[in-house]
Amino acid sequence: MRMSTAKVGRNDPCPCGSGRKFKKCCIDRTTGSATRLSSEEIGQIERQTRAHAERIEAHSRTHGLSREPIWTNWRGRKVVAVGNQLVFQPPDRSWRTFHDFLLDDMRGLFGSKWADTEKAKPEDQRHPVYRMNASAHARMATPARESRFPGLYRADWNGDIGGLLTLAYELFTVRDNAELQKRLLRRLRIGDQYQGARYELFVIASCVRAGVSIEYQDERDGTQKHPEFIGTHRATGLRVAVEAKSRHRPGVLGFKGPASSAAEEHRADIGRLLLKALAKEPGMPLVVFVDVNLPGNTLSEGQTWFREVGEMTLPTLSLADRRKANMIICTNIPFHYADPNGPIPTSVVSAHQPSDPPLFPIEQQVLEDIVAGTRLFKNVPHQFPGNDWEAGASR
Repeated sequence: MRMSTAKVGRNDPCPCGSGRKFKKCCIDRTTGSATRLSSEEIGQIERQTRAHAERIEAHSRTHGLSREPIWTNWRGRKVVAVGNQLVFQPPDRSWRTFHDFLLDDMRGLFGSKWADTEKAKPEDQRHPVYRMNASAHARMATPARESRFPGLYRADWNGDIGGLLTLAYELFTVRDNAELQKRLLRRLRIGDQYQGARYELFVIASCVRAGVSIEYQDERDGTQKHPEFIGTHRATGLRVAVEAKSRHRPGVLGFKGPASSAAEEHRADIGRLLLKALAKEPGMPLVVFVDVNLPGNTLSEGQTWFREVGEMTLPTLSLADRRKANMIICTNIPFHYADPNGPIPTSVVSAHQPSDPPLFPIEQQVLEDIVAGTRLFKNVPHQFPGNDWEAGASR
């Protein structure tokens, strides 16, 4: 604020332009004495500033360029900022860990009416998320290793806990950093639409972690085929179209039919999905995500399908189709194939860049950042940032 050098009377209009009298506005800023901080106070501020910077840097390494969660305590309850909204800890719930908040927040998004409807169905017809939630509750109710923090326990993930927590965190990440469209949330609640919607959520969250701003396309415009969204890479300002496809398998994630044969268990078979994705032709650089949806219990089994993609599927595409994509990212995230009491199958992220020059070149940094953001998906924070007790805790 610029102040006039001329003497201002107490009852004169304040020079700041507020319209109020000087004595009722900025007089204290000109007549008040400067406050001198002690060396101890300055040292404390410097230590807190360094600790905050180190925490932000650690968050970026582990969770990418999504915003660090913002929260506070208010009247004995935690309050978490999610985008431009505040989520309050229910009076009857305890949010000791960030996992507690994430699971409560996700259940709130799906809603109690939705849960009651799923509970009334036969077990084999219930929504994948409802089944995951029930299984994860059963797992967390079993005896676990006590941590060195009173009242907190440690347990290894199984497939249902991993699937549930990554879903909850990506719902939070997208709402906190971009926008969770009502259309996508509605599809997540519907059993036979869940798989495609879940993978679209994963792709959006991966791009958020890569430092990409999200611009959704107008689905009401039927004059052309749209990609899932347009992303703007904030570090370079470059724009890229992103498309997501997920391979459906009979008997998996709500799809009816007999389970795949043993011969099909390691085949990606994504040629048709790639052609559908490449038909979008957005007129700009394009990154295509495809999930192969296979058991993949070991890395060697994963190598089978991504060699198939690189050595058999991509070479069969026409030159015109190969040049449409700047990068094809194939993933396999098989939480839903895990035995409830067994280890989680190995997840694989495999990036393929066609050797032919793309129609719309883009800086390599953009593509590398998107791949890096995709590979951070299992890093779900277990602590509220800055909580002292959580410094040594783990999931």
